[in-house]
Amino acid sequence: MQTLKRSPWQNVRLNLLYSALGLPAFSLLVAWLVERLAEALFLKW
Repeated sequence: MQTLKRSPWQNVRLNLLYSALGLPAFSLLVAWLVERLAEALFLKW
């Protein structure tokens, strides 16, 4: 609760950052993470 009370400005900045980056950057990050995960799994097999 303390962190929620203390950092509304941080949340606002994060929201602005995410909206500025947009969905393409997020989907790129997700695609990269999935690729790394698949690579790790295939290397383990």
